[in-house]
Amino acid sequence: MYGLKIRYLASAFVDAGSVTPTGENIIGLQKALNDNKLILRSVREQTPSGPVSRIAFTTSDEEWLLAMLGNRFDLSRYGKIPDGSNLGEFSDFCREAATKLITSLNYFERKAYRLATVQEGLLPDTPTKEMNRIANRLFKFPAIYLKNLPFEWDWRAASQIERPFGGLKEPTNTIATIKRLIGTLPVAKEDGQGEQSFDRIRVDFDINTLPSNVIARFEDSHITSFFEQAPLWHEEFSSEIFSFILRGEQ
Repeated sequence: MYGLKIRYLASAFVDAGSVTPTGENIIGLQKALNDNKLILRSVREQTPSGPVSRIAFTTSDEEWLLAMLGNRFDLSRYGKIPDGSNLGEFSDFCREAATKLITSLNYFERKAYRLATVQEGLLPDTPTKEMNRIANRLFKFPAIYLKNLPFEWDWRAASQIERPFGGLKEPTNTIATIKRLIGTLPVAKEDGQGEQSFDRIRVDFDINTLPSNVIARFEDSHITSFFEQAPLWHEEFSSEIFSFILRGEQ
């Protein structure tokens, strides 16, 4: 029930610290990906020993970003129009993510040890009175905030749910983050770039396998199955959260 989609993210966590942006790696991966919309992008990752150059590709409009970082390969798609509808369906993104992440892992002869899918967005414009009702559903406030309801707040919950995919059963972190935010958004104007103030509720969903298991174990079939089922998991999860915060407990 997003009013504005911000970003989709898919990640395969992998031991890739030795992957560097050599000409051979860049050209070889470009050929393997076989996507002429992707162009090379300069990325420097901050590490304990200082910034390190990494391989990354983006589209000309910067809607898509594929980055090979030292401990994870990420595919991101960003909202580029006011409502973020250019992101399309999450299921379509996940299929594309499975293909590109598997191709990248195979090119560098790596296996992932952790997988993640994330959706980020804002609820539609909501009257202040309703945002206060949402806050009261999510929080048990002390007296000071009952008398003076907060104009910004941050709620996060994480649980572990065992989910099957690709013949495996893995515990998955299932995380919802809900915030009321006040700020500004960049907007295009006839006379150039401008800003528009907003007071909205942001809701993010994150389903990922556990970081504690660092065994490089996920085969192509496991990754494909994870990203095939992730949209269904997200739909069930987000529907329950949206139902609770927008209408209260049923």
